[in-house]
Amino acid sequence: MEREPHGRQGPTGLKLIVAYKFLKAPAVLFLAAWLTFAPDRVLGFEQRLAAELLEWGALFHRLAAWLDLHVTASALQRGAPFAWLDGATTLLEGVLLWLGYAWGEWLVVAGVSALVPFELWGLAHHPTPLRVLVLVVNVAIAVYLVRLRLSARRRSHPSPS
Repeated sequence: MEREPHGRQGPTGLKLIVAYKFLKAPAVLFLAAWLTFAPDRVLGFEQRLAAELLEWGALFHRLAAWLDLHVTASALQRGAPFAWLDGATTLLEGVLLWLGYAWGEWLVVAGVSALVPFELWGLAHHPTPLRVLVLVVNVAIAVYLVRLRLSARRRSHPSPS
């Protein structure tokens, strides 16, 4: 297995990706547990949040209406398995990157690249600044990791001169 111990010595970009993965994973796993074991509390929280947002003016009124329309008991039930999968995958990616496994970097590239078509579709149908940001960040992560892997490969297998 190709392994390059990054840990604390890796490039800054890789450290940022690892930090992001280690921050995102517990948050998403917490959400998954909340959706699985207390969906009624999640729904109650959403309803209180939407009611609070209604008092904050027209901009937040649209957000409150969107939440009320889309956050339903059945949506929460359908979302829980995806949250578990995303949280577990994110944690695995973070650990593999931190341990320095080259194939972990390729796993992240495959994961974020697989999302790009869905992000493009969502952006085409409902463009928002957040969707643009998510697309740009995911493409930047994929390009960065591919360049990192190819650079490491060139260093370990120099071309004959």
